[in-house]
Amino acid sequence: MNSASITLDTRGEKCPVPLLKLAKTFRDQPLIVQIEIWSDDPASVADIPAWCRMTDHELRSHEKSNDYWKFVVLRKA
Repeated sequence: MNSASITLDTRGEKCPVPLLKLAKTFRDQPLIVQIEIWSDDPASVADIPAWCRMTDHELRSHEKSNDYWKFVVLRKA
């Protein structure tokens, strides 16, 4: 299987847009296996890890970088 990784910059977008874009990208792009998503919406800190647990995707990392958070989410088979 070919694999790919992309970055979604959702800074400036409010809940639920960052989470919806993350889910849509995985749904629409079957070869994408890893997404780094940037968000400055405080709700993302709870929403993205919860979504990963509910969908059985792996939250590989989560860190604050200056004025936004970076999440790395890995698609599980």
